Amino acid sequence: MNHGTGDQFPGGIDPLSVSDYLRARGWRRDPRDWRGAQVWTPPDGASDQVLLPPELRYRDDRELLLRALHAVARAENEDYQDLLRLVSNPMVDTQYFHTHPPSPSGTVPLLSGMDALEGIRGAFTLAARSVLDEKPSMGGGRNSKAVDDFLRQVRLGPSKAGSYILSAEVPLTPPRGHLLFDDPPAERTVVRAMKRAMSAAERATKAAESNEGSLDPFDEAMEAGVSARLCDSLARFGGHDHDQEFSIRFAWAPAQPEGNGEESDQLSFGRRAASILQQAGERLRELEYRGTVRLHGTVIATERQSPRHDGFVKVKGTLSTSESRRERTILVRLGPEDYGAALAAHVRGSTIEVEGRLSSAGHRRELLPSLVLIDGQPLKR
Repeated sequence: MNHGTGDQFPGGIDPLSVSDYLRARGWRRDPRDWRGAQVWTPPDGASDQVLLPPELRYRDDRELLLRALHAVARAENEDYQDLLRLVSNPMVDTQYFHTHPPSPSGTVPLLSGMDALEGIRGAFTLAARSVLDEKPSMGGGRNSKAVDDFLRQVRLGPSKAGSYILSAEVPLTPPRGHLLFDDPPAERTVVRAMKRAMSAAERATKAAESNEGSLDPFDEAMEAGVSARLCDSLARFGGHDHDQEFSIRFAWAPAQPEGNGEESDQLSFGRRAASILQQAGERLRELEYRGTVRLHGTVIATERQSPRHDGFVKVKGTLSTSESRRERTILVRLGPEDYGAALAAHVRGSTIEVEGRLSSAGHRRELLPSLVLIDGQPLKR
């Protein structure tokens, strides 16, 4: 049950807002009250139950509400001040960027702080472009009005000690009807896209760390929204010298819970991560090359919806441009006849050489060929 506290009573919070928060987070209210107080049980059932006054009618009700808030913070392993902000702002998604600069807790060197802020801005910009623009650009260039309008809504929240923690707040548009039937707010779809891309970058980084620094996993991660600019943005959280660990946590608006449970809301990056991300950014930037490229290698996978559609072959080999040569794995789009020849080459283990231009299709990059050779022989067209 609740324990005592001597805190000042928080403004803007009442039993109704707390009960709404608990209900949205999966807490269950016992059908029976205890001495007039509501009894709430956490989702896991492992922590103590919480007593909540139905209203602030008597002097003791305020003390009981404070005790309830502290008990909820302990049960959810949440910072008490963060919990107060969540309860009092039920339609706000919050992201916490936990950095570890070489300075006293609660401070950050100027350059590292500026890098982190640029990282936040870059990550939000990319996510907003991917959701709000008809033809998203993963590189530079000017933002559309829709993207700029979204960025103007994002707020920087209070920083905290614990090395140095920055927070960003994304207010959500209130639903017009019933939550069960409304589409999620546009702002939530942007935050989801950002988390999806960051999660893919986290997985690719850990795969690179465990595979002697190989950056191949980042090629696959492009389909989930990982780009050169996202890698650059994430690397900025690792300090000005890219040598510090960092983590990112997503806290969803209590009034608009996110309950798929497929991925953790906490992303962690080790001390080597920022350096790996910086290298991955340079690698992925090559796939933004706009000139003619040449790919020489072998087919390692194929996919096609039907014989009437274009197909894709995944080629692992050497990608050459006028500026560089590097081992890559690239999707190549082929027409029905060329796809059949490439499929046969895959079965035989033959080499394939493709010349053409790289193009974006959603989040992934494809090679659109102008010339295809199998074992050195051009395909007949």
